[in-house]
Amino acid sequence: MLRIGICDDERASAEKLYLTLEPLLGEGEEIIYEFTNGVSAANWLEKHPGEMELLFLDVEMKPVDGIKTAERIRTFDRDIFLVFVTGHEEFALSGYRVNAADYVIKPAKKERLAALLDRVRREQEARSGAVFAFKSPDGICQIPYSRIRYFYSERRLVHVICGEEDIPFYGKLSELEKTLPHRFVRIHNRYIVNADWVERLNGNKVIAGGVELPVSRSMKQEAAASLARLILEEGKGG
Repeated sequence: MLRIGICDDERASAEKLYLTLEPLLGEGEEIIYEFTNGVSAANWLEKHPGEMELLFLDVEMKPVDGIKTAERIRTFDRDIFLVFVTGHEEFALSGYRVNAADYVIKPAKKERLAALLDRVRREQEARSGAVFAFKSPDGICQIPYSRIRYFYSERRLVHVICGEEDIPFYGKLSELEKTLPHRFVRIHNRYIVNADWVERLNGNKVIAGGVELPVSRSMKQEAAASLARLILEEGKGG
């Protein structure tokens, strides 16, 4: 999940970036704040640690430009993804000094932003750890996300399925869903599947790791679209 900010002193430029970005956001992702100058952006981030994952920074702002704003932000936040927005490619080279994630040239292209968002999501997942940790009846378990084929719920228990293993723990699927990497897709009130294990989507069924799972009617359209996108992304080396 990404919470995004835009910092640009030109309203028209900020609005154009917003309108290009907004359709590319996934479920739970949002543009939470738009700043009109670097000082207000840095002040807000310092007072709200951890509340934003990605900030688009215009390079040529006044009175404080994007590079200086980024330098100040890095004094208290080393983790936020900073992306410079500029009309001149040569300015983007300055981003290396402040560990910028990337840069985009105005006007930002939809394809460029989509690729950038996907990369930031993947890096965010890697930062958060590639292991699912939980407390089972046998103690604390840690399972690599790549091994998990799907989760399902039954009464007050959630079950983790890894091949032949079925490990239960107390919890709610709705709460679990919020914490999982974006490659896990909710397909039913009782099921969340790992897109990396999906072999086929067939009507109201998903085949994952050789097991047939139900897809609910209310979630079918969104689940199918999410799975198709993720499988295609993987096929391209994503």
